[in-house]
Amino acid sequence: MISVFRSFIIYKEENVKGRHWDGLPAFDTLEFLRFFSGLSSNVVPEYRKERSYISSLLSKNEVDRKNPYNKKLFLRIEYGLYVPKPLISINTDEGWVNIYDLIKTNDIIDIHLKNQVMKNFIRRVMHIKTTLENVKDSIYFSTIS
Repeated sequence: MISVFRSFIIYKEENVKGRHWDGLPAFDTLEFLRFFSGLSSNVVPEYRKERSYISSLLSKNEVDRKNPYNKKLFLRIEYGLYVPKPLISINTDEGWVNIYDLIKTNDIIDIHLKNQVMKNFIRRVMHIKTTLENVKDSIYFSTIS
């Protein structure tokens, strides 16, 4: 899903069904259903393409959930709307890179987005990311000093 996140943000900003979309650029269950429906059953079994299965995975893997199997992958923005956790990093040829840096959010804001709601939302997520990084760094450095 990370691989389509950049395109998804830009897509959400464009006209959808003849009207300008001005909601939050977050994934909901329908976006996951649409994404997985195009994949072969060899890649994703049919039962994993069902709404109930996808909803349960999103819910179980929220950052704030208490669940022993929680991977803490998603930040819930509001009921049924999720974005990838702001501190997720992916190992690339250049080392570990945060997913929001990987999709070049500044370029998205400066070049692609015209809607102020979308720009503010991306800035909000980036602010959350920075805040969490600062907290993580302060905790780490306070434990080694």
